[in-house]
Amino acid sequence: SPSAVAKRTRLNGEGVDINRSCFEESKIAEIEANFQIVADKKFELMVTFHEDPGPKTDFYLYDIGCGLGKRDSWNTFTDELRRIGVGLLNGEDDSEDPILDYTFENGYRYFPAPVEGHDGGSFDAWATRNGVVKKTLVPEIPSRLPQKKKNIIVDLFFKFFLLKT
Repeated sequence: SPSAVAKRTRLNGEGVDINRSCFEESKIAEIEANFQIVADKKFELMVTFHEDPGPKTDFYLYDIGCGLGKRDSWNTFTDELRRIGVGLLNGEDDSEDPILDYTFENGYRYFPAPVEGHDGGSFDAWATRNGVVKKTLVPEIPSRLPQKKKNIIVDLFFKFFLLKT
């Protein structure tokens, strides 16, 4: 959401959290623009980086259909995070949000693809439900970390999962 990013908040210029509002009947211009961008397209993988605005300083990952947690690269990635002082979420992502409220173990939560019944209003849920993508990764970068550590997390994520040959 360009207007939310400009405001440095989850709420867009209309006061709406578009990551909870991606439904077919939405009339929000930013959501409609996203839908139009992917109209008539099919993707194997979507990666949507999020910055968790909460008080946590732990990294966590929603994995929809990829199965990264079963790969050696996941263990190496998480070892690297620990080495630079980044924790991994154990427990609930957001007990205050009834749409989320998922439990993570060592920063990881796997969902089979497509996610049955997942209608939480996020773009990745919409794209999975509608067959735009087969698999999705949602790395949650803790906003409370220094920018340098955030950059390292993103670089490591690309190195271990997106740029592998």
